[in-house]
Amino acid sequence: MSERTGFAGWWDRLGRGQRAALLVVGAIVALNLGLSGLSSVVGGTPGGPASSSFSTGGDGLRAWAELLARDGHLVDRHRGPLADRPLASTETVVVVDPVNITAAEARTYGRFVSGGGRLVLVGEDSAPLLGALTRTRPGATVGSGDVVPWVPAPEVSGVRRVTGSDRRWTDLGGLVPVAGDDIDPFVVVADVGRGRVVAVADAAVFQNRNLATADDAALSLAVVGPRAHPVVFVESVRTAAATGFDALPDSWKWGAAAATLALAVGLWSAGARFGPPEPDQRRLRPARKDHVDAIAADLARIVRTDAEAVEPLVASTRRSLAELVGAPADASPSALWSAGEAAGFDPSALAALTHPVADPDHALQVGALAAARQRADHGMTPIATVPTDPATGGTSP
Repeated sequence: MSERTGFAGWWDRLGRGQRAALLVVGAIVALNLGLSGLSSVVGGTPGGPASSSFSTGGDGLRAWAELLARDGHLVDRHRGPLADRPLASTETVVVVDPVNITAAEARTYGRFVSGGGRLVLVGEDSAPLLGALTRTRPGATVGSGDVVPWVPAPEVSGVRRVTGSDRRWTDLGGLVPVAGDDIDPFVVVADVGRGRVVAVADAAVFQNRNLATADDAALSLAVVGPRAHPVVFVESVRTAAATGFDALPDSWKWGAAAATLALAVGLWSAGARFGPPEPDQRRLRPARKDHVDAIAADLARIVRTDAEAVEPLVASTRRSLAELVGAPADASPSALWSAGEAAGFDPSALAALTHPVADPDHALQVGALAAARQRADHGMTPIATVPTDPATGGTSP
């Protein structure tokens, strides 16, 4: 048969380990592609980081970002460092629950607002940045009750009642409160240079689970300004900068895991292939001599003397002799000798059966008598008729 070419021939030339490794890697890649395709068709399960415009969980802001896009805003969700994204004065920048604002980024936000941009700060964690931009020291406290407009400002246009929030601002200094409950403010504004800062005390009113209640959606549209303003969600402010292994992209991590698994399968296959050599032929059963030697070795371990080895043969042959001469089965050696001699048995045979086994030759003689008894049982010459050799006094051949 001719050798196959192309992919089939290349596959045939691969070793077992190489095929297994390629199949494993291929299965992982196919699984990831399949899951990605399924997610793009039916959507992923709800979830994601809290207060993220990518998150579809209850505490995410995906619905806010989509609502702004449907209302006519250009929406950009920026995940990288702020230095990688130049900010235009016509844009609205949204910063939600920041945890790692650096001094350099704070200066960038200050230049952006002073140049005419709108900055929306959401959550009590934004108080330090709010204070740095407005030269105040705002704080946060627990509030109760619904939020209602206090003054007719553009940031609360179309808003009558906002629910789902329990955080309020305190120590505002020169900041202007425009909405709150009966006691504490919830939305404050400040003009910085040619721009404007809007601070909302709690992100809960903009989260997916609350956006459709009361006038929370109206507030989410009002705080970002006119439709002509593109909206930029800064996503990098809620997580500390990753280092080491955590800084690697997820795709790299999955690729490294797949390569490690393939390497492990390849090493396992190579280890099996480079093991002990296989025998050239099938191992057969041991020869009869080896079998007899093995049995003799077992007997040598459990039997101490020649007499113990042939004792069962002696007892069996004595019973057969007693039956032939009409003596009791438990007759004494002397009685058995007398009865056997009277019946004409070979004296040497009688001596072998009635005297204790003393040496290997004696044991062999007992074995010969037992064999003769077996031949007699099968219709061959019985031991009672074996003649005595006059010259040697033993049995003739």
